[in-house]
Amino acid sequence: TIAGLAQSDGNIIVSNGTDWTVESGATARTTLGLGTAATLDVGTAANNIVQLDSSADLDLSSTDVTAQSYTLTDGTNDIITAGLADIDGTEYSTIYGYDRLHILVQSASTDPRIIIGNGDDNARTNIIIGDPDLDNTLVYGALFKAQTDTITLKAENDTSTGKVNIEGDEIFINSADYTLNSPNQYFNSGNQDYFASNDQLDSGYGVSFLHADTGDSTGAMQVGLLNKDIENTDSFIDFTSEAGQAIGSIAGQHADVLGIAQTGIKLESAGADYAEYLELLSGSEQIEAGDVVGVYAGKISHQTVNADRVMVVSTMPLVIGNKQPNQDQSMVKPIAFVGQVPVKVNGAVNSGDYIVASGNQDGSAIAIQPTQLTAANLTQIIGRAWSSSTDTGQKLINVAITPLDLPVELMQSIEARQDKLEQENQQLRQLIEDIQKQLSQN
Repeated sequence: TIAGLAQSDGNIIVSNGTDWTVESGATARTTLGLGTAATLDVGTAANNIVQLDSSADLDLSSTDVTAQSYTLTDGTNDIITAGLADIDGTEYSTIYGYDRLHILVQSASTDPRIIIGNGDDNARTNIIIGDPDLDNTLVYGALFKAQTDTITLKAENDTSTGKVNIEGDEIFINSADYTLNSPNQYFNSGNQDYFASNDQLDSGYGVSFLHADTGDSTGAMQVGLLNKDIENTDSFIDFTSEAGQAIGSIAGQHADVLGIAQTGIKLESAGADYAEYLELLSGSEQIEAGDVVGVYAGKISHQTVNADRVMVVSTMPLVIGNKQPNQDQSMVKPIAFVGQVPVKVNGAVNSGDYIVASGNQDGSAIAIQPTQLTAANLTQIIGRAWSSSTDTGQKLINVAITPLDLPVELMQSIEARQDKLEQENQQLRQLIEDIQKQLSQN
């Protein structure tokens, strides 16, 4: 019975399921499953129990904001700490995820924001999610708006191989100025299942644009210049040097063509000829830009005797055709087909001279004045000189290569000779007729 139990100050009478027994306070709390919380005070000091207020909110009000801190632990390690912090005179509610997360929630004394960073002046202003200044903030899953002029998305780790992936059914980037800083950038559009099931090898390009057809695609890329009429000075794509100097462009052009307004594009660069890759007849020949070559069944050599055509190796072509997959660049050279090209010429040159193979079989040419050209030179003509030089040695001369540019002077000379021969022939016939008459009279 209870009366028979031993009495001791602070003991508690409990039932063990069969009999009544006396236990100390600590033992009774264990028996009742109360743990140590039953002896802790309510408050915000160390070893206190935090109590919600009448609004079911956690009361963090305090003049000493740095003193309020609440830590979630797994029994051994701290996982998340929540509390208040004073950073540069501004109060913040903070959540620290150890080794993983650090979120500063700016207090209600200013605009409510969620700021993600590591707490220093720079990092904590990098990304803001959900700015109340925008009426339609809730339309966005996550809105990134910079407090300053720049939003930076950056991923890095100890090996400096961090990656930022931006994925979505549709991605729009609307900005007056847009900068991406990365050693390599990959833009994969279209059928994402294709990219998921096909590994994309590292191309080595700084920027790679790939589009997987979706069945209704109209193309891989579109470049437009909107809100204006296209003019000759408009540029769609510029190619520049490290110093920012333009070295080429894909630009717009507009003109009246036969009374019809036409708009298109043009390719602009310092290159001045169209060339095609032709294979070397022998890999042992050292053929270089400006060399005169003979073409034999589509292959080139310094030899020009009985060549199908005599041509020249281009120095800086604007366009090069006949590029083949896995082409061995050491076995091909760009050969100029039309345009302006430097040619190695021996001897003095006057602008307008015909440039023909020298016959030395060494890649050189000579200049011949139009009046001195003969029929034997026709198959050796490369083009006409567009520059002059009194240098009697070898130098580079700018030569215009134009298909079917027959030497007018030679044709006129041949025609004059033919006329003279016909006149002489007629005179001979008349002489023969006169002789025949005299013989018949005798």
